[in-house]
Amino acid sequence: AGSETRIRPAGMSLGELQALSNLLGGSLQDENAHLELDDGAPAAGSSMTPGSIGSAVPKKAAAIAKPSKEIWDVDEVVEDDRGVEDDPRPEPEYEVLYKQAVSSEDMYLGMSGRDPSTHWCDDMIVRIKLPEQKLADCDLDVTAKFLDLRTPKFRLGLHLQHPCDPDAGNAKFDSSKGELTVTLKMNRELDYLKN
Repeated sequence: AGSETRIRPAGMSLGELQALSNLLGGSLQDENAHLELDDGAPAAGSSMTPGSIGSAVPKKAAAIAKPSKEIWDVDEVVEDDRGVEDDPRPEPEYEVLYKQAVSSEDMYLGMSGRDPSTHWCDDMIVRIKLPEQKLADCDLDVTAKFLDLRTPKFRLGLHLQHPCDPDAGNAKFDSSKGELTVTLKMNRELDYLKN
């Protein structure tokens, strides 16, 4: 009448769980040495949980922050927040063109399977008309998905249709036409599917 009733698990005994844990590469013996074996049932109120089965996963060491004078990483800056909408300067006239590397077998024999779509293009060319501006007045900043051009008279914030490599591009200013030509190498993540 004064004895405690213990709840027995419906599936496995503690010994069977320990054998399974050892099979999976962990050991419940050391972690659960405080548990009693009473016909294979764990003691009431024990700390046996499904997470106790198997070896313990080591916690990853905290990443060591490298010293830097920059406040944010490039990945942390939201590219949409460029202040273009609040700028009273007008947007200059521009056009976006695409360029392919075409060989004679593409032109005459059509053997490579290329077509004129942007899928096969290697470079993106942005031509920006900047009348009455000088090269020294231009401030150009290019990221993988955004082109930002500022001059005293104009402001262009252009979201690029395809990701580009900002380090592999170049810019040329033609002062006779008042035109800035920015050539960007397009990043092609799925190029291996073309061949």
